[in-house]
Amino acid sequence: MNSWQSKEQLTELLSSLAHYQSVTGTNAEIALAEYLHHLLAEKTYFQKNSDHLNLHPLDDGRHLLTALVKGASNTKETIILLSHFDVVGTEDYGSLENLAFRPKELTKEMNKIYDQLPLQVQKDLKQGEWRFGRGTL
Repeated sequence: MNSWQSKEQLTELLSSLAHYQSVTGTNAEIALAEYLHHLLAEKTYFQKNSDHLNLHPLDDGRHLLTALVKGASNTKETIILLSHFDVVGTEDYGSLENLAFRPKELTKEMNKIYDQLPLQVQKDLKQGEWRFGRGTL
């Protein structure tokens, strides 16, 4: 079965990745790099092209993850995606801090305190298209 092809599958992937409390400089940040490597290594493309997927150790114990997906051999265009997956702390979530890494549960609880939230957040909640939580952007 193909994964990460539908909005629902991508939303599930986002939620599962957001569960990692990858605050900058923590062991969880290191673990997330390793987990992402593992997820990608399960993909058929990387099983056939294992040299295109690498974890590079950094001096501070963290890892840099690189993944190369080559398109058709006759293409002259390249797309580069650059990202990071460490996040800042969660103190700014206040009473909802324990849910900062749990997007579904956080959104549910935010709906319960809807009237206490800033107007823009209320608008985003009402729209229903946002996934709230640390690391979901």
